[in-house]
Amino acid sequence: MERKNAKGLTRRNSYIIGIGAVILLAAVIAVVFVAAGNRAQGDDTAQNDAPQNDGMQDGTGAAGDTKEMNGADGIHEADGGEPVTAVYVPYGEGAHIFVGEQAGVFVATFPEEIYDINGNKITKEQLVKGNVVEIYGNGMMLESYPGQYPGITKMKVVEEGKPSDADAYQDIVDEIYQEPDPSEPPSLNVGYTTDLADVTVMVNRGGYEWVYTDKDGLSTAVVADSVHVLDWKIGEELADIKIKDSLDLTLYFSAEPEAVEAVRYDASLLGKVREYPEGEKITVGKKDGQWVLAGVTGGYVYDITGMWENGRADYGFIVLVQE
Repeated sequence: MERKNAKGLTRRNSYIIGIGAVILLAAVIAVVFVAAGNRAQGDDTAQNDAPQNDGMQDGTGAAGDTKEMNGADGIHEADGGEPVTAVYVPYGEGAHIFVGEQAGVFVATFPEEIYDINGNKITKEQLVKGNVVEIYGNGMMLESYPGQYPGITKMKVVEEGKPSDADAYQDIVDEIYQEPDPSEPPSLNVGYTTDLADVTVMVNRGGYEWVYTDKDGLSTAVVADSVHVLDWKIGEELADIKIKDSLDLTLYFSAEPEAVEAVRYDASLLGKVREYPEGEKITVGKKDGQWVLAGVTGGYVYDITGMWENGRADYGFIVLVQE
């Protein structure tokens, strides 16, 4: 049995959809969106605006005059900005990027309103690699790499495309994605939404027990020890999440666990206890297929345990009140 020490954990990184240093694209993204009729093939002919619909609002409640999108009965877009046209490129376990000629490379917060090429409402799971979509929203692109577009109100497939079309962007995927190491348990990111943006924080893994099959086909068991989460240091082992109000935290595991448990401790105990308390067990629910801690408030250290067929692993972070 192989034994590892998990104390020397990788320092955590907090990022806004896109971990790592901000990489400038070849041309700075000015978030100047293309006209509604532009397509991924580079059609530069702008279509005439559809007739105005006096007194109407789109389904998101955005105020102002509206115009109807071509070919989609009952779908409207507020005059707050032109759509982004981009190719959908999924990869890994539920990850994705969109690549647009002018918007560059970005990830998207999927809206409730997603429509296929015939105007039928679909889910994000029904989007297909290579789809060319028009993306409507507030036009605010966050500067990260990949970029992040959180204020999306609707998407519409305008060309079905082919998976091979998206293969042209494989070099971009290779820059931002690494295949998981089978000898280690999955990683964990914690996500939440504020008035300004969607935020994702990478949290560190503590101790774990894991069984995997090595390159020679042999089954290997790994046990990694770690000190108690209350002995982790903020900014080093312990990721910090700062919030103003109560909100939900979504647990994004790189591989879906069979079960998740959570225990929290008062933050005042951090680094000050000799005998570790039992902690308060917190319910981890499911929402839209994701594990969620509902109604989280500041002032607590969280110890999260994920359980898989191959074993289990602990993760830790602290939630602080933002001043």
